[in-house]
Amino acid sequence: MATVKGWAIRASATTAIAYVLDLKHDLEKTTGGYLTHSSDPRSGPPEFASETWKRWREDRISQTGQDPKIQAYHFIQSFEPGTVVPEQVFDISKQWADEITQGKYPYVLAVHTDKKHLHAHIVVHPFEKGTGKMWDIFWRNDLG
Repeated sequence: MATVKGWAIRASATTAIAYVLDLKHDLEKTTGGYLTHSSDPRSGPPEFASETWKRWREDRISQTGQDPKIQAYHFIQSFEPGTVVPEQVFDISKQWADEITQGKYPYVLAVHTDKKHLHAHIVVHPFEKGTGKMWDIFWRNDLG
């Protein structure tokens, strides 16, 4: 069984995505690539998600004149050591991310294999694809 923790990111979504994807260490933490994203598929690999998200955020700000404090949401789904393999963590976490975002909010997902307990990081963009609507979620209650 997985445990989930999460928080709102008020600093940089770009920094969170770079950490999750382990870009500084050539994907060592992800065993070379248990990762995906649900942004526009034409936007390229997950590494480009932060640029896409940045453009969407700028478009939303220019349309509404509002710059919300939340840059993204970061969730970690952890599994007991020895209970799952990376492929299972990836599948379980992707299904969970698809469910919570309902296909409306883009996310970046990466499975980290650098600890005894396998875990997935999921960074969710706070604005709905297409509409720019802010994600109305109180994750501690809504995802319980």
